[in-house]
Amino acid sequence: MATTVAAVLVDGSEANLAHVGDSRIYLWSGGELRQLTSDHSWVNEQIQNGIISADRRAAIPCATW
Repeated sequence: MATTVAAVLVDGSEANLAHVGDSRIYLWSGGELRQLTSDHSWVNEQIQNGIISADRRAAIPCATW
């Protein structure tokens, strides 16, 4: 399946974000990169819900799907 969309609509000084799937939106400003959204992957949802720890991400076979 692996469907993903990340979109940013900039209108003057405002930005509207929309994303679905395993992509993230980042902001590069002032020499720094900041993550604005989190992905909707199964692994990330497990981390956000406290089911697994973030340091276990690399050990999960489907973490890169």
